[in-house]
Parts: sequence; structure tokens; C-alpha cells
Amino acid sequence: KYFPPGFDKGSNFTDFVEGYSKVPLDEMNKHFRPITHQCNIPIGMTYDYILDVERLSEWYELFVQHLEIKEEAQHGWNIQTKYFKGHKECFYTTPGKDCAEMFLQPEQSRQREFSLDKEAAPETFHATGSASKLDKYYTPETAIQVSKILKNDIACFGYSFWNGRGKYSNMVTV
Repeated sequence: KYFPPGFDKGSNFTDFVEGYSKVPLDEMNKHFRPITHQCNIPIGMTYDYILDVERLSEWYELFVQHLEIKEEAQHGWNIQTKYFKGHKECFYTTPGKDCAEMFLQPEQSRQREFSLDKEAAPETFHATGSASKLDKYYTPETAIQVSKILKNDIACFGYSFWNGRGKYSNMVTV
């Protein structure tokens, strides 16, 4: 069930957010549930790595090499299932590369260490280019409501609150 209780499928995004703001976290659809709650962080679960999807192109190659799963990531993903429509041989490619070019040469790998530099902000927080669509769906009130729903994620992962005004990149860090 993707929609909050009482949500009319003909309604708008603001109504969707308003509906979800009233749903207890344990009852939210896992696609919309805050990540901190989904991953049990408030009750003490810890993780070795927390990787930002919006920075995928920055960390993916080095992380795959760090885990020593290059062969697994590079081959065997062109499969079709009910939910997955494989379209290329490898799991993921960074922009401008194909599967064959995906991983760094060994001499380059030794020069670069895997790290998660949270200080260097990405150009956009939306890897899919969705930042250009925010004004279509978000009002200032909706942005504040989403920030309230996701307040633990925002604080835990070092994101910023957005008040729904101006560019998404003009945010204030929590």
C-alpha cells in the first residue's frame, strides 16, 4: 500500500505529504519511511558505511573495489524479472562511462583511497535531475512538512532543511 490512509489517488502531492504526516512511522510504506527508522538507527543499529545516493558517481567505483566485488558488479546484470528490467551488463556506470570503462586501472586505484568526504557538497542533491521539478510539487508549507517527517534523517545524515523558497541548494545545515 503506497498511499496514506484516506488519500484520494486524484489528490495532489501536498495532500499525499499531509496524509503521511499523520501515519505512525511503523505503519508507513517502507518506500516513504525515514531511513533512520527503516534501518533501526534510533534503537542503536550501526553501520560501517552510509552512502549518499546523490553522490553515487563519486564513491561507487572505489567502494566496489574496496569491497573486492568488481567482477560481480561488472557482469551479469542484463536480466529481466518482474521488477527489474536489466538494460546493461554491469550494475551501474558513472556518467560518461560504459561497463568496460567502469573501474579504474590498478595504478590509479592505489593513488586514490576510498573515503566519504561529507564536507565537499555535491553540485546538486538530486542525482536524477529532479531538483528542476521541485517547484512543481513543493510549496513552502509542503517542504517544511517533509522536513518534519524526515527530521531524524536530516540530522543523522548531515542534510539540510529546505524551507521551500529559492533554490534547493540554498539551504541551511541542521
